[in-house]
Amino acid sequence: MAISSAVTRFRADALPELWLGHYAASRAALNELCKWARREAHQHNVLLSRIAPAAVDTPYHREAPSYRRPSAMVPMEFLTSKMLRALVEGREIDEEI
Repeated sequence: MAISSAVTRFRADALPELWLGHYAASRAALNELCKWARREAHQHNVLLSRIAPAAVDTPYHREAPSYRRPSAMVPMEFLTSKMLRALVEGREIDEEI
């Protein structure tokens, strides 16, 4: 299970006033790695999942200064239940939340 980020979905004209280039580049690389590795994994009957949530409701975001606090957050319980369900059911997910 790879955890990516919604940060890779920002349009160039809608980038936040944060310095996230290094983070966005690493998440974009992870997305590509998953896309290509999935082909090899399937040849060996291995499932490879990727999930790319928006800001997750954690103390890091909740207690952030107002200029950095997201306007909406994905509940941690929602994210973990989605991941756990995929693992228990033995199915692959590739979702952006």
